[in-house]
Amino acid sequence: MRVWDITLAPGERLPFHCHTTTYFYRCESGGAWRLRTLDGESVVGEDEPGQVTFHELAAGEVLVHDLCNLGDRPLRYTTVELLA
Repeated sequence: MRVWDITLAPGERLPFHCHTTTYFYRCESGGAWRLRTLDGESVVGEDEPGQVTFHELAAGEVLVHDLCNLGDRPLRYTTVELLA
């Protein structure tokens, strides 16, 4: 397992990065965000404090995206990648 603690200041953007294995994240703070993928898809959403989201990736699947904090306070996540 690999664990990250990610905090984005208001307006801050986490650069494009890739996930190659199933992972989940817990939103510690709550807040609004925008995610973009390499193919140009843009998704805007909002997570509640304590919300957990699970992303299952098939063998060989790769997810590349960035993440931007759209809110007016820090946005904090704990992300856990499940390694085989």
